[in-house]
Amino acid sequence: MKTNDVRSSLRGLVNSIQRRQFYLSDNAFSMILMIPLLLWVTMTMVYPLFYGIQLSLTDQRLIGIEGNFIGLDNFRRILSNETVISGIWKSVSWTLMNGILQGILGLIVGILLERAFFARRAMRVWILLPWIVPTIAIAILWKWLLSATYGIVNYLLVELGILDVGFGFLANPDVALETSSAINAWSMFPFLSIIMLAGLLSIPREEYEAARIDGAGFWQELRFITIPYITPTLVVLGLIGTMWSFNDFNMLWLINKGGPAGATRTLPLIVYEFAFRNYFLGRAAAVGVFMMLVLTVFVILFMRMSRRTVGIFAPMEEEL
Repeated sequence: MKTNDVRSSLRGLVNSIQRRQFYLSDNAFSMILMIPLLLWVTMTMVYPLFYGIQLSLTDQRLIGIEGNFIGLDNFRRILSNETVISGIWKSVSWTLMNGILQGILGLIVGILLERAFFARRAMRVWILLPWIVPTIAIAILWKWLLSATYGIVNYLLVELGILDVGFGFLANPDVALETSSAINAWSMFPFLSIIMLAGLLSIPREEYEAARIDGAGFWQELRFITIPYITPTLVVLGLIGTMWSFNDFNMLWLINKGGPAGATRTLPLIVYEFAFRNYFLGRAAAVGVFMMLVLTVFVILFMRMSRRTVGIFAPMEEEL
């Protein structure tokens, strides 16, 4: 019996060691699989980030020529530069207008696509076209449509008697940024609509049926059922949309290159001009680091506010 007990104990010890070795080997294998991803992230994100911060502390003018360390002098210069200050407010305005327009359009179209109507499936595909079309094609298309001399939009407005002569929507500094925001919202809202649609389809149909039995109308359903359920989706889209819009370069550059008269010169365009027109690489990097800090602060505040927002809407869902 004693011999059998010893054998059983040894067998149990060996099995335990083997299981532990397998577990450790599994973890080690997982870490090995993560190495390519970590290297990729390091090469494409971490290294450029730290290099940009380092560059922002120098007076480097040309790539390949070592710049001198000047500390925070670049930040002092850009924050006292009228062009940069104006670009900050234009970036904020651009981001807010895009967020509001894209959010409203995305929600409305998402609700419409969720409703049952003829050719609903086909519309869900066709609605993606503005988002699929390349940005450069969208810019060329809308510059032609909004042309004051031969654009079809101005032609229709004049024919309808709304305007006496063609109006340069993209050539007028007073409305160029707003018009560009509308164009960008038109190109981006399909993506938000599809995400909204996915959130709307996840809402239990029983909630709406019970609300209709109780005599609730469309606005009550929207206020007490739809919005509470899709609030997490709205939070995520708001965060992603803000970062996309704040960092957007392509649309504004392709439409007006920051004009007319600097009316659409946001921070990303200022970074480009500092780096590739004036060859102030250090100042361009400083503006980029400043943008990163602004977005970091925004993300922190946004996440804190979003938790409160979800908490406010949660009791309404429970009451139903």
